Amino acid sequence: MVQDERAAGAGMKTDMSRRIQSEMLTLIRGYIEVAHYAPTYEEIRKMMGMTSRSDVLYHLKQLREAGYVTWRRNRARSIVLVNRDER
Repeated sequence: MVQDERAAGAGMKTDMSRRIQSEMLTLIRGYIEVAHYAPTYEEIRKMMGMTSRSDVLYHLKQLREAGYVTWRRNRARSIVLVNRDER
């Protein structure tokens, strides 16, 4: 019973993370289309209504691992959308 509840909780967390990451990817895509450059972590944080930049970085890392984005370390506005069709 306890394991079932834990598994259900983990599934809900995963679903929530996927929803947040999908929303973040849409936000980044739209921002780049309009501004012609990527948003900063701080801009993403504000637009997503998150409380810390570490939350932004966590979800960006998940998107990078899934092959949706990449970026250059220590460079502002360096988030790049990856064309998954080319992989």
